[in-house]
Amino acid sequence: MTVAKALSLTPIPEPLFAKLPHAQIHSSIYPDLLHQLLQGMLRTQLSWLTDILGKKELDHGFQVLPPTDGARLFDKGITTLTQMSGEEHKDMARVILGVICSSTALQDMGEDGRQVMWATAALLDFFYTASLQVHSEKTIVLLRKALLQFHANKEAFVRLENVFRIPKLHMLVHFPSGILEGGTADNWDTQITEGLHKSHAKLPFRESSGRESTSVQEMALWVSRHEKLSAFEALLTWKHGSSTKLLTG
Repeated sequence: MTVAKALSLTPIPEPLFAKLPHAQIHSSIYPDLLHQLLQGMLRTQLSWLTDILGKKELDHGFQVLPPTDGARLFDKGITTLTQMSGEEHKDMARVILGVICSSTALQDMGEDGRQVMWATAALLDFFYTASLQVHSEKTIVLLRKALLQFHANKEAFVRLENVFRIPKLHMLVHFPSGILEGGTADNWDTQITEGLHKSHAKLPFRESSGRESTSVQEMALWVSRHEKLSAFEALLTWKHGSSTKLLTG
C-alpha cells in the first residue's frame, strides 16, 4: 500500500475480480473518449503546458488566434475557466498545437521544447484517430504509431519538471485491442450517456412538479411525448423535405 500511495495510486487489496478465474479486467473496460482522452490525457496535457509556459503565455496564445470557421475563440484565455466540459476540451484540442508551436517561450527551450511539440502532436493524432467512426488495420497501425511517438518524446515533460503518475496514460495502450475487439470507440463513449442524461433526466425533471411521489411518472410522460413528437417531425421532414420545428425545448 505504501508503494501504491507513493505512485499516486489508490491501493485495493482485493479487487472484485481477484477470485474470478481467467479474469482480465481490461477486457471489461473499453476505450472511453470522454474520460480517458478529453477529460483525461488531454486535460493533463493542458496542465503540463500551463506549468511549462506559464498561465500568461498560454492564455496569450489562445487570445491572439485569428477568428476561424469551426474554431472557438477564447478571448480571455483558458486558465481562468473554473470548469471545463468535454466540448471545451474538444475546442482547445483543435487549436492547441498552433498555440504552442507559435510560442517563442517554448521555442527558446531548444530540444525539450521541440519534443513537447512532438508529444502534443502525437497525443492529438491519437485522439483524432481513436475518434474515427470507421476503422481498418491501417488506422490501428496509425494509432499505435501515435502512441509510440508520444512515449518517445514524453521525457521532455519530465525534464521540464512534470510527472507521469497518471493511470489513464496506461489505458491508452489498450485502445487498439479494445477497438479491434469491441468496435469503434464511439460505441463506448460516455459522452453519449451523459448527453442522454441531460435530455432524458435533467430536462424532464425541470418540467416536472418536483414532488417525490409523482415526478418520476411526470418525467416518463414528458420523455414519451417528446419522443413521439420527434418521430412525427422526422416523418414530416422526410415527406416534405423541410423541418416543421415541432419541438422547441
